[in-house]
Amino acid sequence: MEELGKNIFYKKDIHQCISHILRNGNFKKILVITGKDSFKRSKQKDVLLNSLAGTEQTYVNDFENNPRFIDIKRIAGLLEDKKFDLVIGIGGGSVLDFAKCLNIFISNHYKNFKDFVHLSNSNECKLLPMLAIPTTAGTGSEATHFAVMYYRNQKFSVSNKNLKPKYVILEPSFTLGISKYLTASTFFDALCQSIESYWSVGATQASKKYAKKSIMYLMSFNPNFKSQNELEEREKLTLGAYFSGKAINISKTTAPHALSYALASHFNIAHGHSVAIVLGHIFLLNETESIELSSPRIINFARHKKNMSNIRRMLSINKNDDFLSFWGNLMKAFQLRAGLGSKLSRNEINALVSNVNVERLSNHPILISKKEISKIYMKI
Repeated sequence: MEELGKNIFYKKDIHQCISHILRNGNFKKILVITGKDSFKRSKQKDVLLNSLAGTEQTYVNDFENNPRFIDIKRIAGLLEDKKFDLVIGIGGGSVLDFAKCLNIFISNHYKNFKDFVHLSNSNECKLLPMLAIPTTAGTGSEATHFAVMYYRNQKFSVSNKNLKPKYVILEPSFTLGISKYLTASTFFDALCQSIESYWSVGATQASKKYAKKSIMYLMSFNPNFKSQNELEEREKLTLGAYFSGKAINISKTTAPHALSYALASHFNIAHGHSVAIVLGHIFLLNETESIELSSPRIINFARHKKNMSNIRRMLSINKNDDFLSFWGNLMKAFQLRAGLGSKLSRNEINALVSNVNVERLSNHPILISKKEISKIYMKI
């Protein structure tokens, strides 16, 4: 598919793709970042080992599910005397993000968190070329120039124009057999990213085109597929997630993501699930008549209303239909609960509000007060 972009290999022979990449870059010393247990049990392991025959490989998988600075620094220390010319990340969004962050650290020999965050966003940051092979379909990290990590339980975003993987292999069969919950969570992560991208302050015509394409693929996905149709459905998720990544690579995400990070961490639920829980309520807030626009880049309220109307059309919802009912039914179709299942205490709400991601909130098209955020947390 030409529209995917240069060096993006979709449904191609994996061995031939990797051989082409190795020859093209004359790569001999490979750093491979994988999941801890999933990679060992997967068919990707044999494919990758066979394809990398003749190169010097170092494998890394000893890190937590969500990338933590302490793990990045520890592993970088263990690799200090090694030289690499290609980084391969194969796994879900957390694995790809960890690979990106580790690439930054080993390529620049940072010693502390402050240097890591400040210099990684500068032109002085050096990076090795990276091959991303996603094995879940959700974050779109394979298509973005940023990564997330945690430092002292706080989420930080790292951004650099060269952080976007140079090579990507999209193979839907690698996502076969993932659990219903992970499928649901990754579906909603990608869908929420595309919806947020479309209405965001940073949206462009290009990002809107990618978001629309993503939503088209995702909304054609059937969560109740039969086993004989699974690969066909996984193809839709793979492409939907990839285009959602291309969309947010330009526009970034907004309020639903800003409110979701603390929610996922505090209640130990999957990231995509936590975003889905809040998006419906924020959608309704976006459609309130008495809103304030948060940026002069949005010329007038009519443009914002048009964006919201277009999103409804892409989701096949009539303008007068209740969005929260539609969203709740969509989550139910994926066997996801639409709320937390129990009321939050005032202390829990205050803690969540204080941990809202300010950067993502500033990219939202309307101003959302702490009072409004508290009301949303009260409703879920």
